[in-house]
Amino acid sequence: MAIMVWTCVFLAFSAHLVAPQPSSPIATSADPRGGKTCPLPQKNVKATYDGTKHTYKPGETISYSCNVGFRLLGNSNISQCKINGQWKPDVKCQPIKCKKFTINNGKLNNGRLRFNTTVSISCDVGYRLRGPSVVTCGANSSWTPALPTCEDELVRVTCPPPAVPNSSGQDGYKIEYEVGEQATISCQEGFELIGSPQVITCGADGQWLGTPECRFTGGKCQPPPYFPHAHTEFSNLTLYEPNTSLRFICNHGYRMVRGPSTIYCRNGQWTELELICEKRKCGSAGEITNGRYHYTGSSFGDTATGSCYEGYRLVGVAVRHCKAYGWDGRVPVCEAIQCPEPPVVPDADLFFDTDGLIKSGYVASYSCRFGTLIGTSDIICTEDGTWSAPAPRCDVVTCPAPNVMSGLIVSGQRPRYHYGSSMDTGCQDFLYAENDSQRDFAENETTALTSHLGYIIHKLPSSIFRDT
Repeated sequence: MAIMVWTCVFLAFSAHLVAPQPSSPIATSADPRGGKTCPLPQKNVKATYDGTKHTYKPGETISYSCNVGFRLLGNSNISQCKINGQWKPDVKCQPIKCKKFTINNGKLNNGRLRFNTTVSISCDVGYRLRGPSVVTCGANSSWTPALPTCEDELVRVTCPPPAVPNSSGQDGYKIEYEVGEQATISCQEGFELIGSPQVITCGADGQWLGTPECRFTGGKCQPPPYFPHAHTEFSNLTLYEPNTSLRFICNHGYRMVRGPSTIYCRNGQWTELELICEKRKCGSAGEITNGRYHYTGSSFGDTATGSCYEGYRLVGVAVRHCKAYGWDGRVPVCEAIQCPEPPVVPDADLFFDTDGLIKSGYVASYSCRFGTLIGTSDIICTEDGTWSAPAPRCDVVTCPAPNVMSGLIVSGQRPRYHYGSSMDTGCQDFLYAENDSQRDFAENETTALTSHLGYIIHKLPSSIFRDT
């Protein structure tokens, strides 16, 4: 009887030890070295902690991982136990969201744009859906599969007859295939089907899904494939015997930068060509004194166009081309733009200072010695080597030589008289001068005459006989 009682007591005590207790936050406790310890954080909606013990000392760290539907914000997923018994920084897991979208000519049936949310898509009347009718917000914040489109029902998508070189049965193909329809590919005699299945399907985009290849059997090779910027001189055969070698050379204007340049026919296939050809480089096109080049590049096919600085003109060919042998042509010359000597204007003085080279911006000034200046007094040498205006002229007023009846010109005689010039006249023997202001003149007495605006002022004296 005593043994039974002892057993019951032990069982009751054991049950008390293993009985589950109500969950409650783990209280912090003091660390003997100072500060509070941190309890292992409980799993929450956002993250799960990767802990191996119940409490952590200040300075210890713990990692965590974001739960499904959340993603880490930033690069660190580490929290540290602080001296106050708190974990810092806080969990940086944010809900996964997808961007809101619209479908032209379509309707959406969706709720919250969170992770794993689905959106149903339908098209308006007169349009049909191309692509999935349901998309899901994925873990990378994007909709999967790719968003569909709503297309006009009048647009009919079809596939053309399959185009597989060296296949048989082309005559049995339909003119067009509806989306989802299938076609069977078979190869001609001497060729075998390589790659995709023999039956191919017309895709929703009007392209065949997984087109196979009919490859020649028997060890012979078909003509070699095309290689960029390279060619071979012996590619005019329809079939090449096993172990045939073909050497490729770079096209005109290109040079080999990697090899080898030979391929071989092995088991009906050409070996891989490792040849790489790149455009030849021409470098600099040269230096233009008082000018420069403008480049599209410095490789084969590029151009360099020369231009001159202000005040200079280009002599020669402006554009040079990068050829296989280098730049064609010669470097042009930039000559200073000059104006011709300024015109000489009769009866005018020219004021012009030059060192022998009449460059753009030089000024020639004119001033009339006689008469009136007609035009601009200053003309300027322009950038195109011409004067900015015609040279002016001097409008000179002249008078003809006067006719003195029975008299003579004593001094100042000339064919014509400029404005402001004067002369002296006198009467011949036994005559005297007569004019409005004076009638008696001594023998050979003279009078002054002055020209003005083309006329002789003062009335010329008339000669009459003197009384003797």
